[in-house]
Amino acid sequence: MSHPSSRERQPVATACLVLAQYAFFFAVYALASRGSGAAVRVVALGALSADSPAPLALLTYAFLHADILHLSSNMLLVWLFGSAVEAAVGPWRLLALFASSAAVAGAAEVAMVRLTLPGGGAMVIGASGAAAALAGIFAVRFHRSRVRLGGTKLRIPAVALLAAAIVADATNLAARASHGDAASGSAVWAHLAGMVFGLAYAQATGLYRQGQIEFLTEYALNEAAQHRPARAAELWEQVSRLDPSSTDTRLRRCEALAAAGEAATAHEGYVTQLTVALASRDDDAAASALVSLEAHLPGRDPTPAMLADLAGAMARLGRHAEAADLWLRSSDARPGAAEADSCRVKAASTLLRHVGDAARAEAALRHVVDKGVDAAAQAEARRLLASTRPPDANA
Repeated sequence: MSHPSSRERQPVATACLVLAQYAFFFAVYALASRGSGAAVRVVALGALSADSPAPLALLTYAFLHADILHLSSNMLLVWLFGSAVEAAVGPWRLLALFASSAAVAGAAEVAMVRLTLPGGGAMVIGASGAAAALAGIFAVRFHRSRVRLGGTKLRIPAVALLAAAIVADATNLAARASHGDAASGSAVWAHLAGMVFGLAYAQATGLYRQGQIEFLTEYALNEAAQHRPARAAELWEQVSRLDPSSTDTRLRRCEALAAAGEAATAHEGYVTQLTVALASRDDDAAASALVSLEAHLPGRDPTPAMLADLAGAMARLGRHAEAADLWLRSSDARPGAAEADSCRVKAASTLLRHVGDAARAEAALRHVVDKGVDAAAQAEARRLLASTRPPDANA
């Protein structure tokens, strides 16, 4: 199966679950092979009785299987789909999902058996209902994925496989019902209930949206790598609508627009991102947006006021040299303005206190003293200049 999340972590919980199933099966088999009555008692207590279902049996029945083929077919499904689901939701949630889906599937099977065959004394065993739930979650979360059949090159969409399984179960159920045998054989109601549970859980918890974001992100990266920036920008826009809180996505869209020659639209996007970041005092996001803007649209600065705000953000991040440069750029962009004098004084103060560049600081201060229009800024510039002069040797 091909799904990006499977490359991010190892399916430890799924492996432990499969190993536990096999260990339990062979432990019961060993007891039975010695003629011990304990094996019969374990099966009797663990299986789910349609007549008098015990609460704990809603979980334990999923660890009992008729034979090695029954166990292995279920564990193959658990491994295939569970490992992918674990990569998406984490190990503990995977285990919780297995237990809860087994309980739901078992309860549904018991209810339908009691409805269609009252007093039949049917016993329910096997993890097929839980496996069906994992398949349903997989089909929603990785709905763009394709499953390769055996060693062939045939790749079937995951959603199509799930639909085929549902149709097969429904057909099986209808055929058995027509012969008055709806409650015997494989636990078809558990299969269907598990699939519905998995589909409902995945949809309710936003896993479909996560799958869309993952697919579109990979698609956009591939389009950018293939030098199709316009298409990449469209895809990043779709990702942004699905995940509006992602700063990285919006910056990538701006980068793609710039690469596609849409400089004005890209610049507008950068300014919007900077405005949002500065308004929320997200200094890291503001710094990232500025770096991206300068890299992909050199020479297209934000407004002078925004440059000053960005300088403050850089100063709060401890990037003092960059802060001083931004204050000086803000000053140069609005000569003769009182705000320009204030920015030059802030730049000089930062250069003196944090950067150690006295020459640049003195030049900025003298500019304010000689050409400034703001009296308060000029007074502060004179004070800073006086503090930078060495003491008189004859004093």
